[in-house]
Amino acid sequence: MPPVSKLFDFIVIGGGSGGLACARRAASYGAKVALIEGSGRLGGTCVNVGCVPKKVMFNGASIMEAIEDAKHYGITVSSRSFDWGVLKQARDAYVKRLNGIYENNLVKDNVEYVDGMASFISNTEIKVNDAVLKANHILIATGGHPIIPKVEGAEHGINSDGFFDLEVQPKRVAVVGSGYIGVEIAGIFNALGSDVTLFTRTPHILRHHDSMIGETMMSEMERLGIKFERNSSVRGIKKHEGTELPLELSWTTKDREAESSGLFDCVLWAVGRAPNTAPLNLAAVPGIQLNKTGHIVADEYQNTNVQGIYSLGDVYGKSELTPVAIAAGRHLANRLFGGPQFVKSKLDYVNIPTVIFGHPVAGTIGLTEEQAREEYGDDKIKVYKSRFTNMYNALTPYKPPTSMKMIVAGPEEKVVGLHLIGRGCDEMLQGFGVAIKMGATKRDIDNCVAIHPTSAEEVVTMLFVREMRLLQDTRLSALEGTRLGIEGHNWLRQLMHNTRDGDSVAMDGPPQGLEAAIVAELQFFRAQGITPVFVFSGLAVQRKDARWFTKDDHRLAYRNAAWEAYWQGNSEQAQRGWATASPHAQGDMVPFVMRVLQAHGGECMRAPYSSWAQLAYLYRHESQAIHAVYSSLDVL
Repeated sequence: MPPVSKLFDFIVIGGGSGGLACARRAASYGAKVALIEGSGRLGGTCVNVGCVPKKVMFNGASIMEAIEDAKHYGITVSSRSFDWGVLKQARDAYVKRLNGIYENNLVKDNVEYVDGMASFISNTEIKVNDAVLKANHILIATGGHPIIPKVEGAEHGINSDGFFDLEVQPKRVAVVGSGYIGVEIAGIFNALGSDVTLFTRTPHILRHHDSMIGETMMSEMERLGIKFERNSSVRGIKKHEGTELPLELSWTTKDREAESSGLFDCVLWAVGRAPNTAPLNLAAVPGIQLNKTGHIVADEYQNTNVQGIYSLGDVYGKSELTPVAIAAGRHLANRLFGGPQFVKSKLDYVNIPTVIFGHPVAGTIGLTEEQAREEYGDDKIKVYKSRFTNMYNALTPYKPPTSMKMIVAGPEEKVVGLHLIGRGCDEMLQGFGVAIKMGATKRDIDNCVAIHPTSAEEVVTMLFVREMRLLQDTRLSALEGTRLGIEGHNWLRQLMHNTRDGDSVAMDGPPQGLEAAIVAELQFFRAQGITPVFVFSGLAVQRKDARWFTKDDHRLAYRNAAWEAYWQGNSEQAQRGWATASPHAQGDMVPFVMRVLQAHGGECMRAPYSSWAQLAYLYRHESQAIHAVYSSLDVL
């Protein structure tokens, strides 16, 4: 029996996010649309083995972390047990419910859903099962799949798809790959209790993101207990049946000649993804082009070089993100079937925000600092930063960092990049993404009043700071004759780090050599013809990492009294004050430092609350107070 032939206005190959969005939008204009999906379930990677189930697992991991934090807020949680199977069952049921919703939406929107694998017969004909579908417009939106490396025993490992098939939580996991997928899965495994080692081919992770994101993420992941094998090259896996940790993974590193090995019960490959083009029989479409990575080449309107055939999403290979595919699909349907008003409809692929659901979360939009310098030149950009501890961790002994970087270009200081990492950055990026997409400048961001107390307020308050890479930067010579405002706590943190080998302060007084270091700093600035003005906030410093307490913390009074006694030579009273304050906290060093500065002719002040706000006020409203602002955040 010859195959049944059906005629459509539009055929969409692929029932993922982009294909679904494009098909439904086209049908809303009255087009007769068929959507072909061969996996047996709608939603594509995102819904089935990507964003959605990943976020469920991330949420579970975050709850485990919150349980650990609870005791520091006086909350007792009697049990910290975790059942992987219960979470998997609930997650899979949620995904299955979404599959059904997508299928019902196609019915409601009059899109014909065809379950089967698509294969081109010509540039207008697709064979599926025993039918031939014909259309003058065909979209290829078949997505991608995880790559398995070509090493011995690779089949004993799993990929990111297999992560969601795990019925039992592994005890010891090797994650091979340091892109966002590897980083996210490693963080989830670790937070839920698995022992995790992450393998990266370079000294870094998240290499395609701004260096601040990768450096901060790696440091925090290590603090949380994840081990790293840097500069590593995996050689293979051997499986030993009947053992608790049956997978023997072997690897080499640049700094070790001998091959290393370790035992795991799960090895997860996260070494990249490739487009799904093999089953399509593209040879039946003369002239269609693939690039060197196998992605289907298309222009900014999603047109391939064959008329009537289009490509978008992961198979297209540009900004492989679910919202990107959805937006591109809707633009394409608008242009093809929406009428003359959409003749130029296309997605702008510039300034697309994205988030890494790591531990901590990170968000980014626009150019990295390295890209901005390459595109605009060093002298045409400015980089502004902030680094602090989220107030959520005010009561916890550990102080995960929140770091922010904003990159502006040109005399109008247009924002060309924003990079955030830390608690809440995933949610705050969307709003700032709108502003940046609209062409926001430094002045626009400055003019927005901060919401306090939030982490997001740092984005609108950090912009007045003019960053310099090192305190002894030669560009300081350009500030000769000026009064230079200096944020005192970051400057002091650097000095304490340099004088105590990374330990901020001793319990029985200031670090040895701190006074001499302060004097040396004053001499350096004076040699440059600069008058430094040090501004300190009304906050206290805690031992290690310069952690802060709020002004109303009762221990602050004990610490300040202890330092007053120390300054007056009463070491016994000082010791009692420090002991009363906390066995882990130092006193407020600012009075000591300010007296040293004043004793040697330095100018300093203590702001009523925020040193940053005071600097901003002086810089903007009292032109003779300071002429420029310096922050040493780059050297932390």
